[in-house]
Amino acid sequence: MSSPRIPTRRAALACYGLATLLAFPHELPWGGSIDLGPLFAAVVPAALVLGIEGLPWRRAGRDAFLASLLAHLIFFHWFFVVTFE
Repeated sequence: MSSPRIPTRRAALACYGLATLLAFPHELPWGGSIDLGPLFAAVVPAALVLGIEGLPWRRAGRDAFLASLLAHLIFFHWFFVVTFE
């Protein structure tokens, strides 16, 4: 089995970031909230694994760390904007 190409890796890591954001509850503009966590609970780690598949362990660790850092920075930014404004 060959390792995925670079655009495929980037798409998987972007999916990881988006799935991380969607896995948390969101308030709806018209009231109430929606929790997609049960749907995205398996997508988050699967997308990360696909994004680092076939890489040497140091590069896989670096890419996983950076993808996680970026995804969580975006999430926490969104969280503070929604919560405090």
